[in-house]
This record gives sequence, C-alpha cells and structure tokens, in this order.
Amino acid sequence: MAGKKEAEAFCGEMLDAMHQMGVWPTEFKGVQRTEREDRRAVKEVIEDCSRYVAVSGNIKAGKSTLLNQWLFPGQAKSVLPTDPTPETAKITFIESIPESDPEHFEVEFYTAEEWRDVKSGYAATKSNEKFLRNLQFSESVGARADDWIGHKTVCFANFDKLAEFAACHDKAKVDLPGICRGKYVPYVRTVRVFCHSAWLARGTVIVDTPGLADPNPINQDETKRWIGRAVFVVYVHSIEDSPNLSRGQKEFIRDYLSDIDHGKFALVANFFDAHLDNELEDDEWDDGDILREANRIAEVIKSEIPWCLASNIFPLSAKKLHSDMRLDPSRFSEKIVPMLT
Repeated sequence: MAGKKEAEAFCGEMLDAMHQMGVWPTEFKGVQRTEREDRRAVKEVIEDCSRYVAVSGNIKAGKSTLLNQWLFPGQAKSVLPTDPTPETAKITFIESIPESDPEHFEVEFYTAEEWRDVKSGYAATKSNEKFLRNLQFSESVGARADDWIGHKTVCFANFDKLAEFAACHDKAKVDLPGICRGKYVPYVRTVRVFCHSAWLARGTVIVDTPGLADPNPINQDETKRWIGRAVFVVYVHSIEDSPNLSRGQKEFIRDYLSDIDHGKFALVANFFDAHLDNELEDDEWDDGDILREANRIAEVIKSEIPWCLASNIFPLSAKKLHSDMRLDPSRFSEKIVPMLT
C-alpha cells in the first residue's frame, strides 16, 4: 500500500506541474484529451493494482449500514453516514491499512468540467430543487463552489469531519462540536476511507456506489464503471416493504449484473423479517418463524433472479433479539473473501 500511495502522490504532482505549464489538453497519438481524461488515465493504471468489491442497491436499502456492521463492528457510532439522499450520495472507497498507519479519509472534488455536467444533469430532473437547496445551504455556511470546484484532494487525519463531506444536512442530528453536516457535499466527487478492519483483506477495496436511478450523471457513469471493474458485486435489497424487486431494480440487475460470474455475486436481503411485528406479537415469534421467513424470501428472490445462487443470498434480520440472524462480520467475510480469488 505504501508503494501505491507514493505512486499516486508522484503522479498527482507530475500532473499538477504539467497543468501549471499549460500543457492541457495534451495530444496523444493524434487524440485530444481533457484534464479529466488525463487524470483518469493515470488513476486507472494505479487502480489496476487492487481488487474491487462493488456494493449496489437502492437508496436507503441499507448499503452503508451493512458496511458499518461488516467493516467497523463494535464502533460507538457509524463511521459511514447512513442517511444519504439521491442528492447527497457519493461514491465511497474503503480500503484497509496496517494498524501502524493512522486511519484517515480523502476527498476528491469535481473539476470545473464535471461541475457543469452535474448542474446540467440535475436541471433536467425532479431532484433539481433539492440539489439547489443543498447548494444554497452550503453557501450559507461559507462553503462556496468557487473555493472547492477544481480543488486538490484533501486529506483528514481521522473520521470526525467525514459527515461534512458525505452526509445529508440534518439539523436534528448533532455530530461533534464544530462539525457541520453536509457542508461541502455538493462539490464532492468521491470519498476514500482508509481504515483498520480485520475483515477487509489487504489489497481489496470496497466501492460503495450511490443508489439506483441516481440523478447525478457523474455518479451514474461511475457506478457503471465500478460494477464493470469489480471482481465481486454485493447487491443490497430492502425487504421491509416487499420481497419483490421493483421494475427499476430488475432493469438494473438485467443491464449491469446478469453478465457477471454468478459465483461472484451476493444478494443481501435486508430487514427480511421486519413485517413479522405486524403479524405476530413479540412473544409469539421464535427462531423457527425467522428461519421459515428467511427461506421464503430466498425462494421469492430466486424466482425473480433465477441465476442467483441460493448459497449467495444473505438474509439479515431486523430483530435485535436474533443476533444470529444479524450480520456476523466473520461469517460474512468467510463467505465473501474466498470468492474474490
């Protein structure tokens, strides 16, 4: 990892020096390329050194909650924000580092070209009003687009300020003193979290993608890109309302997941037993009810995704008393990690 980090730093400094000398756009074999394309070309060479696990699913399906339980068990509070909206969701990379290295996170901001694409993309959707409201909030607390668009990558020594770059603004939620949730979110392209995790193999990077049908065109492109590059895909499906997949979910799975190696795919059926509270009193349901419901949900999923292996369906319980059916980080890792090879 140290070699990879040094390579990233060197390439970044080299590209910045070229930019200052007015080399952009460069001409390579007769093809004009923009600054964004040149930076991506260098990053892709570096990224090829890692294995990627893409996590996908609807907004609010529980992707970040799953990752917090899997990668950061026992933490007093969630490391990854669990309250994204379609207007605030960000591509988030999570990578394990040695215990001797300090945990930290890095934030990459949109280039001027990307920022124009983001604004024009939102303008054509129903989410534009919320996007503009988030932008207005950021400006009201002193975070202006001119100060952050095109800004160099910023590194923070711990996770205290993560909510300012990757969380939804919510006055009802209070973080550490001096932390303003969602302050810089509109300008953020990606977030990279470097953590100590016993369950994340060295050299494997988790890519937490935004929800399906994201109104942000940059996020749409990046989601397609990382699912295409991933060696394993985890799809999180919330069963809280219905075990059946929506039309949008079916289209997403058909278009982006059906061609992957079926042994390299896992479906997490989150909150699969949430509705039992409406059907049974707390003292009436038992382990047998939970197990039968898990098997029923698995059969429904199999009927809608015939190629999904039954052994790769993970039912997660919403009931705190049934810890054996909630996420067990070691068991989840023991199932996932061998599939990465």
